[in-house]
Amino acid sequence: MVNHATANPNASTLLTIKMPEEYVNYVVTRLNGTLWAKIDGTYPMQILTHADSAPSCVPSELPMLYPIPPNATNIHLKVDESELDWSNWLHKDTHHTAIGDWNMIHCVVAPVSEQFTIKIHYEHPVEQVNSSYIFLYDLNISPYLSTRSPNSTAYFTIRMDTEVSNLKAYTATTDTEWNPIVYTAAQEGNVEVVTIEMHSVYSKSLLGDLVIMFSNEEIPEFPSWTFLPLFTIATILIATYLKKRKERKKLMKITDLALKLIAVLLSSAVATTLLIGLAEANFIPLPELPSPIYIRNDGSVEPSTAPLKRTGNTYTFTDNISNTIEIQRSNTVIDGNGFTLSKPTINTEGLMMPIGWLP
Repeated sequence: MVNHATANPNASTLLTIKMPEEYVNYVVTRLNGTLWAKIDGTYPMQILTHADSAPSCVPSELPMLYPIPPNATNIHLKVDESELDWSNWLHKDTHHTAIGDWNMIHCVVAPVSEQFTIKIHYEHPVEQVNSSYIFLYDLNISPYLSTRSPNSTAYFTIRMDTEVSNLKAYTATTDTEWNPIVYTAAQEGNVEVVTIEMHSVYSKSLLGDLVIMFSNEEIPEFPSWTFLPLFTIATILIATYLKKRKERKKLMKITDLALKLIAVLLSSAVATTLLIGLAEANFIPLPELPSPIYIRNDGSVEPSTAPLKRTGNTYTFTDNISNTIEIQRSNTVIDGNGFTLSKPTINTEGLMMPIGWLP
């Protein structure tokens, strides 16, 4: 949510809105052969005055904007469980995200209380880029950070109702700089549940948008148009058999012709599927990130070529490290030894990224 209200310029107090927490739930599911993301966001907000001793500065109404991905549907907005009317925001250019430009919707909260909660629901198809699926959440938190409200945490829960693999999470600070982040995954029956926390601090650089990327391997389905001719042929065969039961030789010829036609249709469907797969394979794949450096339970370092020297429980850098280090044992001391530790980055410049992609 982005507020674009301004306080009364003649008032002695300034309007400040804080949002110390936000909760975003995703459900990724397959519907009629297409992957869809269903999003529910909850945003508890509080209006602050310029100083604790100042009188309340609550406006009579509060205009709000929300970036919406292309092709989003079933959009609902609520404030304190009351449905809000919304409209497309037509007075400004599109909102730029790390992987495309989005339109925004506009609503007005009225009346306004000092504390209120906004909820939003929307759904959209998950975009496919090369051989991966990808969606983004626009974490536009800066309007809610100030010296009086310097911290905010976004809690993400992502339920994968379809089987996925190679799941990766990034923060995207710019269009071309993506930084990998740690997430927690748990299995609930056949559903994989991913949880992520993103902490934003007023005095520090913001993390950027959240990007989720994964693979979803499915057995290719034959095009739906193939089933109508097959059904028609089967119907003709049955009618012919009932009408001309005694003409077995003729029936055998018809059956043989029908079987050959079915084989041709199936071959065409398979060939079409293979051609589509070959066309997709010609795109440039997204580069892979290096595997993390592990300090295992037994104290060993993996890979052994990592620039870490072990002395008892102390691991000393012998060179700069541009990677993540996962420590799997307790009582471990890391000595930087004057070197630096930085996250690996992924440069997407030059890759085929669609304009106007959605979270």
